[in-house]
Amino acid sequence: RLVENLIYGPTIEKAANGRLIQMIEAAATLDTLAALVQGAITAGLSEASTAGLAALEARAARSSECLEILASVPPLADIIRYGEARKTETNRLSGLMERLIVEGAIALPYAARDLDEQAAATLASAMRKADEA
Repeated sequence: RLVENLIYGPTIEKAANGRLIQMIEAAATLDTLAALVQGAITAGLSEASTAGLAALEARAARSSECLEILASVPPLADIIRYGEARKTETNRLSGLMERLIVEGAIALPYAARDLDEQAAATLASAMRKADEA
């Protein structure tokens, strides 16, 4: 696996950054992107963290899907908590999380209309996890 990942960089750190940046660029949902950024910050991969934060902000600006927005709140809260300990820039993330919470709250009445039992349970679970974060 090490040899396979050399295409992303000549050192383990560069390869990890390169691979994670590729995953960030391919992330399909806001919550997946938030989890990848959390992983980059936890691993201390500064290039991937910077790219991930920029992608997270751009994706959040385009997202209007309530479930996706709510699902991104727990990883963002973890990033902010962990970032405080790691001296990561959290002001920008705090503002982003606040904006997402407001957008999620605005989208919630529309997202909760005409749901079947399974969709209602999924939405309720996302709301609970966002609230606990």
